[in-house]
Amino acid sequence: MPLKWSTELNRNGEVLSKPIHQKAKSVAAEFAAAADQRRSLSKEVVETLRECGFGRHFVPTIYGGENGDFTTLMAEVGSLGGSCASTGWCGSLYATCGRMASYLPVRGQEEIWGKSGPDVLISTSYRRSGQSIPTEDGWILSGQWHYLSGIEHAAWALVCFAPSEGGSRYGAVRVEDCKILDNWETLGMRGTGSHSISLDNIFVPFHRTFHKRELFSGRSRSTEGKQYQVSPIATDPVLFMAVALGSARDLMEKWAPAGLIRSTDSIFAAAYARSDAELDAAQLLLDRACLNCDQGEMSTFVMLRNARDVSLAAELVIASTERVFRLLGSHVHSQSDTTRKWRDIQTLVSHIGIRSDLNFKNFSNYLWETQRMNCAHSFSK
Repeated sequence: MPLKWSTELNRNGEVLSKPIHQKAKSVAAEFAAAADQRRSLSKEVVETLRECGFGRHFVPTIYGGENGDFTTLMAEVGSLGGSCASTGWCGSLYATCGRMASYLPVRGQEEIWGKSGPDVLISTSYRRSGQSIPTEDGWILSGQWHYLSGIEHAAWALVCFAPSEGGSRYGAVRVEDCKILDNWETLGMRGTGSHSISLDNIFVPFHRTFHKRELFSGRSRSTEGKQYQVSPIATDPVLFMAVALGSARDLMEKWAPAGLIRSTDSIFAAAYARSDAELDAAQLLLDRACLNCDQGEMSTFVMLRNARDVSLAAELVIASTERVFRLLGSHVHSQSDTTRKWRDIQTLVSHIGIRSDLNFKNFSNYLWETQRMNCAHSFSK
């Protein structure tokens, strides 16, 4: 039998057996096919995510949030990924967007959570886009922003724009002020509903914005706590990759009892052992990365190593799932749940935060430059 997936445990080694989380897995599985077809999560799934507290996970406790940690969240979204990758992804995204909104000035946080409570769902577009016109106390935004996962069910969106004075800022806009463009057409992860939005002369006050550099340097000036002192470069890809690993684990667990693995068949036996080991190795990489995140402020080396490890975990997951598909041939392609998970994994690992060509290069270049500077310093003595 496959090993128990270690992310079913939180950082204290306790099993995540809350009835609500079991319900979330069940509901996600029930509506997974519908989400794939409709290119959006069902209302039943979204309400379950809200009930589970994904939106409030990183919301400051002053607003009723959980002030949560990364390791527990990784366990939860990874478990959901085994039922439906799109559900796990949106659960992760809603949680991380709550963390992003915690970088807003206190007045901006009050507008989002003060009256509505901590379960407000927020989406984001990480890429800078659109146009901004400065005013006395804010900016007027127009244009299009892309890839806002779960935007149809969110109340707020965080969009990145470039003020005329330089740099980049994130601004919080009400979704009711946005036009959602139904343009999410992809191979996999269809249920995330990562559509674009359009803004037409929407005013965003200064107190509903924050500098992008604050977020990516992991230095919140508005909210205290370890989870607000770490860069999304080190955190978000870990959570996203946990979803892919959850889907891959589910594929493996369904492969073995289907009778397709025979102890007398050395080819299948070797393939299963190798694939299971690859997933275990990927899990270990993500576990260490999450523990680093929960320590809060980290060095540049650790941050880039986290990103490197996520990329390697992605390669291990892809290798494992590709091996299954090559060996099982037409049988596996006739199983809609299996092919959907395969499509979801392929699409998920193409996310820019997970790509190995970028993360491997950044890690190596930093390490080599650091060593070069150390050598130069030694010779100068």
